[in-house]
Amino acid sequence: MFIFYIILTGVCDAIASVILRIWVNNHNILFLILGALGFAIAALFFALSMQYKGLAIANILWISLATIILTLLSFLIFKENLSTLQIIGIIIVFIGTLLVIK
Repeated sequence: MFIFYIILTGVCDAIASVILRIWVNNHNILFLILGALGFAIAALFFALSMQYKGLAIANILWISLATIILTLLSFLIFKENLSTLQIIGIIIVFIGTLLVIK
């Protein structure tokens, strides 16, 4: 159940971040409200995840997962580019995430 909650937390966090990025581009208040709501939902799932693991592990996995998802979404949706060094850093984050899960 822990991994389920962490995945939901990371996905909600990433979606909320993308929605707020859209808000930055067009200043439609609806996107600001949806982004804030997405973060609130992510916080709920994060709190539920801590029923199964400690704060440190839950937070590391949430942030790592959100980083990986946001990297993919920013590349696909916003056509943002990453430097080689940034790609290496994200690979290290991914490997670290796999190590923390174990």
